[in-house]
Amino acid sequence: MLVSKHGLTPPAQEYQCSVILLAALTLNPQGATMAKANSSNGRTQLPRPRGSAAWCDYFRINGRRLLPVDWQRAGEFTKAERAAVTRSIQIFQLGESGEGRHFLACAEEYVRRADDPDYLIALPLFLAEEHRHARDLGRVLDAMGEQRLKKNWTDRAFRWLRHRGGLELTISVLLTAEVVAQVYYQALRDATGNPALRMLCRQILSDEVRHVQFQAERLALLRTRQSRWRIGCAQFAERCLFAVTCRLVWFTHRSVFRAAAMSWPIFRHRMNKRFRTAQRIGNPASYVNGLVNGAGVMDEANAVGPDSWSYQLNHHELGESAIRRVPQAGPRLREQERWLD
Repeated sequence: MLVSKHGLTPPAQEYQCSVILLAALTLNPQGATMAKANSSNGRTQLPRPRGSAAWCDYFRINGRRLLPVDWQRAGEFTKAERAAVTRSIQIFQLGESGEGRHFLACAEEYVRRADDPDYLIALPLFLAEEHRHARDLGRVLDAMGEQRLKKNWTDRAFRWLRHRGGLELTISVLLTAEVVAQVYYQALRDATGNPALRMLCRQILSDEVRHVQFQAERLALLRTRQSRWRIGCAQFAERCLFAVTCRLVWFTHRSVFRAAAMSWPIFRHRMNKRFRTAQRIGNPASYVNGLVNGAGVMDEANAVGPDSWSYQLNHHELGESAIRRVPQAGPRLREQERWLD
C-alpha cells in the first residue's frame, strides 16, 4: 500500500475503499448473530440467501477489483512444469469457455414463473466471469506457445448431462464443476513457480468461492417448496455424480496434483469438505427458520445493502486481503469465518 506524508495515495485510497465496500456488502453480522441464536441439533443455521439484485452488485464490484497479473512472465515455465500442467490447463480452459445458452434458456423460463428479472442480469455477469477465466487461461497457453482445445470428452460429457434437464439439474452439474475448480486451482497454483499463473489462480480461486455460493443459494431457493424426500434424493444423486467426478478429475489431472504435492487422500478430503458445504448451502432446511415461503424469501432477499448480503467468507482472497490491509474489517471477517466453519 502506498503511503505519503499526507496519508494514503489516491490509488491506495481507492483500493482500500473498494475492499471496505465489498467487505461491507459481503458480510452481515446481524445475520451471523441471528444464525447462531437459531442453531438446532448443534448445527449453525444460515441467514437468508442473497437476492439477484445483490448478486448483480457483487459481480460488478468484483470485476473492478481484479488482482494484477504480470502477463510478460506468463511463459516462464520449466520443462518439468510444462509437462505437468499444459494438457490440464488446456482442458480447464475449454471447460471455462462454455456459452451457457441452455443455462440462459432455463433461466428465462424460471424467471417467468418466479418473477425475478434480476436473475437474468446476474446470470450473464456470472458467465462473464467464467469467460474471463477462459480468456486468461488462454493467454497463459498463448504465452507457452500451446494450442487451445476445440473439444474434449469430459467437456462433452458435462454438457450432455446439463442438457438432460431444467435449471435445477443444470445448476447441480455446474455446482459440481465449481467445487472441483476450488481444489484444482489450488493445486495448479502450487504446481509451478510461474508468477503470472500463480496470481491468476489466486484470482480464480477468489471468484470460485462466490460462484459456489451463487449456484448453491439458487438451488436452495428452487427447492423451497419441495419435500424433504425429494431434496434428499436430489442430493444423493449429486453425491453420486460428485464421487464419479472426483475420480475422473484425479485421473485426468493427476500430473498437476502430484506436482503440487497433493496426494489422493488430501485431494479427496478437500473435495468432500467443500462439497458438503455446497450441499448445505443448497438445502432450504439449512437456513434460519427454513425457506418455507419461496416467493417471500426471494422478495425479501432482493433488498440492496449490507443486510441482503449473506455469510460465506471468501477465504482465498477477500478474507486474507481485508484482514491484512483493512484492519477495520478484521474482527467482522474473523467472526464470519468462525461461525461458517
